[in-house]
Amino acid sequence: MSQKVFHIYTDGGCNVHSGKVGAWSYVIIDPVENDVVYKGCGVVFDTTNQRMELMAMVQAMHRAWHDLPEGDIVVHSDNMMVVNGVGGWVDNWAKNGWKTRAGEDVKFRDLWEQIIELKQKLDPTVKWVKAHSGVKWNELCDSIATTELNKQTHKRRNYGRK
Repeated sequence: MSQKVFHIYTDGGCNVHSGKVGAWSYVIIDPVENDVVYKGCGVVFDTTNQRMELMAMVQAMHRAWHDLPEGDIVVHSDNMMVVNGVGGWVDNWAKNGWKTRAGEDVKFRDLWEQIIELKQKLDPTVKWVKAHSGVKWNELCDSIATTELNKQTHKRRNYGRK
């Protein structure tokens, strides 16, 4: 590993009771200051929790590729599908024609294909972090995504589904 190690935390969520509104977020931590250097979030309608977890990873890795200086990257997620997928499953799926071991089509292929491309550029280490366990940056990601999700859920309830 090089001198600089940037830590990225990602999270996503979905409220299926409010029209499948989803939100994703990420924070990128500066290795010198040990503080947020970049953060991002977004809202998607008619989605799933798993898709939002993946979207957070894709968006964070895009930001890292375009805006971070030279350094190593460690990405933290509290979602095992994301951790295992980025950690190796995605490479096998691509080799196997985007089929799972059971022969089914891989879900969210569009996002996984972006992850493959970004993995080749960034070569990140991916680590699992337990959700809601007091890990500062993971809690911040959860808070950002939840806030965005609640804003959109409130708007849809009070102003109709636009």
